[in-house]
Amino acid sequence: MEEYDFCEYLHPLVGNESFRFFTASRVGSQDLINSTFSKLRTFFHIFGTLRYSHSIFDVAQFSIFLHITTLKMASSRPIQSVTNAELYNRWAKVRDSTFSHILTPSLFIYIYVLRVLRATRQQVYDTDGNILQSVDDVMLPALLNFVFTLLPSDMPITITELGCGTGRNTAKLLSPSSSLPQITSIAALDLSPGMLMVAKQRCETHLTANASNVLLAPPAVGFHEFDALHPELSPEINALEGKADLVLSTLVLEHLPLDVFFRTVKSFLKPGGYFLLTNMHADMGRISQAGFVDEVTGEKIRGHSFAHEISEAIEEGEKWGFEVVGEVGERAITEGDLGAVVGERGKKWIGINVWFGFVMRFGAVGKKG
Repeated sequence: MEEYDFCEYLHPLVGNESFRFFTASRVGSQDLINSTFSKLRTFFHIFGTLRYSHSIFDVAQFSIFLHITTLKMASSRPIQSVTNAELYNRWAKVRDSTFSHILTPSLFIYIYVLRVLRATRQQVYDTDGNILQSVDDVMLPALLNFVFTLLPSDMPITITELGCGTGRNTAKLLSPSSSLPQITSIAALDLSPGMLMVAKQRCETHLTANASNVLLAPPAVGFHEFDALHPELSPEINALEGKADLVLSTLVLEHLPLDVFFRTVKSFLKPGGYFLLTNMHADMGRISQAGFVDEVTGEKIRGHSFAHEISEAIEEGEKWGFEVVGEVGERAITEGDLGAVVGERGKKWIGINVWFGFVMRFGAVGKKG
C-alpha cells in the first residue's frame, strides 16, 4: 500500500501562517481531538499506511487543524437566504456527495476530517429540520394507517405525493400488504431535481433490498419535477390532475401560501379523495425554519417559510372543499424524546409543539369551488 506523510498534506491546507497563529491559540476539546484522531488512524490503516510519529504528525499539530475546522462550524454562522428550489437542490447535493470521485490526498483528508469532526460533535444533519423529520417519522404511521382504513380495499389506489423530497416517505409506500389497500401507482413530485434523484435512488435501493420479502407487486413510481408556485413550467403534470385517491404531503405546507397549497392538492384529487397533511407547527415555525449547514462554507442555508396556524390551514382547506376527518394531532418534544427520537439539540424544543397532522376529505362545495 502507498505510504502517506500526513503533515505533507496538512500544511498546504492551512498554510504556515495559520500554523504559527494557531499554535498559540487555545484548541478545542481534548476528548474531541483524541476521538477524531483515533477514527483517522483507523481509517488510514484501512485506506493505506499512516506513518505516525511525533516528529511527523502529533496531536498538537492536529488540534490546530481541528480548531480551524471548528471555527468554520461555529454556532454564530452567517446565514444565506435562497429560494426553496435552491435550498433543496443544495441539500440534495450534500446528502448525495460521496468519495467516489477522484480526489487528491490533501482534498480527501480535508473532506474526511470535516465529516468525522461533524459526526463526532453531532449527528450528521441533526438540524432543526431533521428534528422535525424525526418526529414526523414517529407520527406518520398512525396517520397513514388511519387514512388507509378510509380508502376502498377492493380497488387499486393511486397516490400523489406532493413534495417527496429525498423519498423518505415514498419508500414506506413500496412494501404493499394484503391487509392494506392495493397501491398500484405513486406520483412523487418535488421542485428539486437533486432531491428527486436521491428519492429515486432510495426507492430503487429499497425495492432491491426487499425484493425477496414482497408477496405483492410493488407500486409503479414516477418522479416528476413540479413547482406549485409555477405549475405552468411542468405541463406534463396536467396528466395527473384528478387522478389521485390520496394526496400525501409531509412537511411541505410551511413553504407555500395556503391558497396555493390547497389549490394544488385539490387539482390532483378525485372527488371523494383524501388528503394527508403533516407540517411544522406554528410554535416551531415562529422560532425556526427549514435549512441546513453547508459543511464547506459553514453557512446556514435556508429558504422561505410560513408559520401557518392549524386553524388557518383548516379554514383555508374548507374554502377549497375539504373537511377534516378524524382528529387533529399535535406533537411537542418531551424529555423522553432525547436520544430516542431526536438528538441532544432537541433539548431547546422540550415543551414546544413542533408538529401537527391530520386527514381531510375532498368533496364538499367550497367557496373557491
